[in-house]
Amino acid sequence: MIEKAINLKLMCDYVVSCSYLDIVLMICMLRDYVQMVDEIRADDIQWSAYYRDKFLKMADRLSEQIEYNYDAAKERCLAKRQKEETARDIGEDAMTLAVKYGKGKKQKEKEIRDGEINKQR
Repeated sequence: MIEKAINLKLMCDYVVSCSYLDIVLMICMLRDYVQMVDEIRADDIQWSAYYRDKFLKMADRLSEQIEYNYDAAKERCLAKRQKEETARDIGEDAMTLAVKYGKGKKQKEKEIRDGEINKQR
């Protein structure tokens, strides 16, 4: 529950229901958005001086409230992805070797059969 979300125009407050995963996604979107805009608008003074800080504070405030560490989660995700890619590469190498040696074995068997047929003639 997100409580005390105040609408300044109507001067009333709201209680908003949101799942943990939804809040995590919001935090990730805010942090990723800041990173993306940093790359695009590196020389924009208004972005650097005002908006960047606003978005980061919002993400940090939400992170604190649900005890979520974006940086640690990102590191775990990157490590997991790298591990999966390494495993996939090893699997691809094994498959390539199996196909390579399988073809060679079939060729040898064919040559042996051809040799036996020639001997019988």
